[in-house]
Amino acid sequence: MAAVVLMIAATVYSQFGIIPAMERDRQAAGGAINTFDTSNPPTVDFNKLHNRSVDVEGLVSLRGLATVVLVARAESVRN
Repeated sequence: MAAVVLMIAATVYSQFGIIPAMERDRQAAGGAINTFDTSNPPTVDFNKLHNRSVDVEGLVSLRGLATVVLVARAESVRN
């Protein structure tokens, strides 16, 4: 149950913390993030936030997989 709560918390953080900040950076960059201009401050911040988002969602996926494995193990032991 703790893994599910952590998954939900991480998803909420990503959806309401990271993604709105990425949208602000996109708007500050003029509506499109130009990956060729890596010295532009909104692009730098956007890339940092994007990497954080990828890490958070990767952890959510791994916790989901771990939850499936733990539930399957508990079911097999119970039978």
